[in-house]
Amino acid sequence: MENKRVLLVNCIGIALITVLILGGLFLKIDIEKFWAEISSISPIHLLIALVLSIIANIILVADRWRRILKLLGCSLTLREATFVVLACKPVKFLLPLRLGSLCKVVYIKRYMQFGRGLSSIFLDNIFDKISILSLLCLGAIFYKTHSLWVIILMFFAITFLFLYSEAFVSLFWPWLEKKESKLYVFIRQALSGLKEIPMMPKVKLLAYSVFIKLLSLIIFYFIFKGFGMEIGIYKFFAFMPVVSILSEVPFTLAGLGIREASVLFLFLGSAPEEKLLSAGVMLSFVEKLFPALIGLLVFIPFIKLLNGKKWIN
Repeated sequence: MENKRVLLVNCIGIALITVLILGGLFLKIDIEKFWAEISSISPIHLLIALVLSIIANIILVADRWRRILKLLGCSLTLREATFVVLACKPVKFLLPLRLGSLCKVVYIKRYMQFGRGLSSIFLDNIFDKISILSLLCLGAIFYKTHSLWVIILMFFAITFLFLYSEAFVSLFWPWLEKKESKLYVFIRQALSGLKEIPMMPKVKLLAYSVFIKLLSLIIFYFIFKGFGMEIGIYKFFAFMPVVSILSEVPFTLAGLGIREASVLFLFLGSAPEEKLLSAGVMLSFVEKLFPALIGLLVFIPFIKLLNGKKWIN
């Protein structure tokens, strides 16, 4: 009961933060101009962005998770993995701190132990974050920032540690196995995948993850073009990875508010504020809300499936 109360308080708090940020943004602009701008988006560009969102944020993300699970000894079809990922989208949209990902662990519990499923989610998030960092590295190269070498070194250091994590985790695994508290058991379960997966499969999955994030950049590009904005290629590749990273900060619902504020601030002067805010809102719709709305179509069957299956202890 106490955990449910804490979760409810967190959800309400994050929802309030989201409303406050979005409210502050809309107070700074002309609402009539905003509605005129957002209704002026090119239908063709919007359609392309929506199709790419389905491919990148549902199908390819599901396929990456399926590949991770296969390396951990659990085989899912692409259809089943896509069904699970899609059904979890509404939950991920509403719950804070990426707790929505746990519903995938609950589903996969009928094929493997909870800790193994947890490890698959942990690995999936690592691949996602390193791929975002790779885009930040790309953006730093385009922008020619003074922090370029710091960002590049950080990217290669994190990537090196991840690719060779099998060896690093093995060094302290005997010590970790001796710990019996719930925290250490949780850490051991999450790290088990790092210990088992060899380097080459990690390299392939990392390249796959970067490809998925590059598709996200293409989605951003079509939305900007749909509003008739001509953003320089260097500025676009420099700042859009920053927007992606800031949107991952778990202080608002699905990055709402932070994403729009990032677009408005980073591209200020490139277009009217109403047009930039319209682009930010449309980004949130295409990247987060649209997949969540599609997920509602399979959410009820997903819940019924969870309630009717036996779990592996």
